[in-house]
This record gives sequence, C-alpha cells and structure tokens, in this order.
Amino acid sequence: MEIIKRDYIQSTGLNTDDLALAGAVFDTDMQTVVCPACSTRFAPTSPKCPECGLQFG
Repeated sequence: MEIIKRDYIQSTGLNTDDLALAGAVFDTDMQTVVCPACSTRFAPTSPKCPECGLQFG
C-alpha cells in the first residue's frame, strides 16, 4: 500500500492528506485561479500552473 500511495502522490501531485483543492475548476473568466496540485494562486493567462507545471484543459 505504501508503494501505491507514493505512486499516487507522485503521479497526481496531490497529497492524500490534503485533497481540499482536488475538485478545483480552471475558470478563465476568473481573475485568479488556484492550482489543485500545489495551491498556487495565479491569473489564468496560460493553460498550466506557473509553479508546478500542472496542465489545464
């Protein structure tokens, strides 16, 4: 189970202890959006998070 847990965290960028932002929606009409992987707030001017590189869309 530990191997599966590590693989999940590595492949999704989400910590299983903090899934609060896992359902976040990338909305280009908003002034800022929150990355569900790293919680970085940024303007939706590009389809990826500037901090961790998570791709949206």
